[in-house]
Amino acid sequence: MKLKLYTMIYFIFLTGAMAGMVDKFMDTCEKGDMFACYQAGVAYWTGEGIVKDKNAAKSLFNISCEGGISDACLAFKTLNNELKEYRKSKPEPSVHKIKHYVGSIDGSLYGDIDNDGKIEKVIWKKFASADLGDYYQLLIIDDDGSLLWTGPKKKNYENLLIFYSLDIGESLPQLLIDFDQDGSLELLAPMAQSDVSPTYYRKLRWKGSYFEPLIQNALMLSSSNSNHFVWKKTLKSYGTWISKLHPYKGNLVKAYITQYNKDESVNTGIAIIKFNRYGAVVQHWLERLPIKQHRRTSIKHQTIGIVYGLDPRGDGFLSIRKKPRSREIGRLYNGDMVEILGNHGKWYKIKNIKSGKIGWSHSNWIKLRSLK
Repeated sequence: MKLKLYTMIYFIFLTGAMAGMVDKFMDTCEKGDMFACYQAGVAYWTGEGIVKDKNAAKSLFNISCEGGISDACLAFKTLNNELKEYRKSKPEPSVHKIKHYVGSIDGSLYGDIDNDGKIEKVIWKKFASADLGDYYQLLIIDDDGSLLWTGPKKKNYENLLIFYSLDIGESLPQLLIDFDQDGSLELLAPMAQSDVSPTYYRKLRWKGSYFEPLIQNALMLSSSNSNHFVWKKTLKSYGTWISKLHPYKGNLVKAYITQYNKDESVNTGIAIIKFNRYGAVVQHWLERLPIKQHRRTSIKHQTIGIVYGLDPRGDGFLSIRKKPRSREIGRLYNGDMVEILGNHGKWYKIKNIKSGKIGWSHSNWIKLRSLK
């Protein structure tokens, strides 16, 4: 069985599942293609084209297996055994029962973390300051007021059980919720960010005596539904993602949303969301994101453009494309005249006066003049 699995892995990457393919696999997986979920899982397992993440691979294999992909079931079983062996060799913090915790608290969240029908408190408190900023320890206080568990106290921002507010960004708990509908509560906290890019979340699941780190990824707006956000890893620095989470009512969450566009403009929104297995669905908007409106040329009279500035020692031509940034359908040269039919950002929709061909060309090499 393992031979079959490894042969499949080799075949997938032999056919081009490298860096540029991982995003495509995740996008196609999001749209319900279970084999694409399996291919993305293989990428995370082997580290081909993306940073290796076995927890991410396990999650994707599980989804694909339940979707009917038999190779994914085999992969899930094999990887699950690998992770179990790893955890056996790694000592985990034990449960403590110290009565009546009375220490300081810098923040807290509430939930039935041990599934005993009673509410526990997850708190964090500052334990150290450094040149970069402050570090926080995580603790769980049982429903009777005793200390159920204490996290490590190390000045190490790479440790997933250490929280911090540093110059490189802030990573403090934001939500305690069953985000993946598996019956157990998970702790969600953003990863540190130093610039505008998708917000990645660390996820910790309580396993009875320790926290298990899960896949770290971002809640990105679905490409097919403007009210759906899906967990995914992306190599892109732009898009629309959830940048902050805040408890609301019951299983509803207030989400603060950032939209970073290719032109470097930023929009924000606020929505009430509800988590499901694949991500979250907007229940209603408190502040809706602005609708993208593409600028169009208002043509009250004919506008003519002349192609200029092309380097004859270079390509020497300006492409006519079917759509902006799409395939080439024709070419223009210095001195060619075009009629401007409209525009989309820095692209002109043009009609080649000589040939009559209609398409899109970049405005950098087209000088406009109006004919009234």
